[in-house]
Amino acid sequence: MSMEKLINWSELSRYITKGDRNGIRFGKIPKKHIPALDQLFNVDLPAFWAEQKSRLEKQIRARAKKNNYGLKEQSYDRK
Repeated sequence: MSMEKLINWSELSRYITKGDRNGIRFGKIPKKHIPALDQLFNVDLPAFWAEQKSRLEKQIRARAKKNNYGLKEQSYDRK
């Protein structure tokens, strides 16, 4: 999948321009919005992903811990 199909240009434009859906389009990015896009892609999105990834890892560890405890209890019941 190409990046231009992955990005919802209407929502990206709305976010960067504070409401205008057509201010930013694929192939038409005004120079005044480039610093805001750099901030979004280089700082905000990586920070967002790091936070989401951390939450997912905690959930996975919690589920694994829960499953391990369940297995131990079952093994004790068999003796």
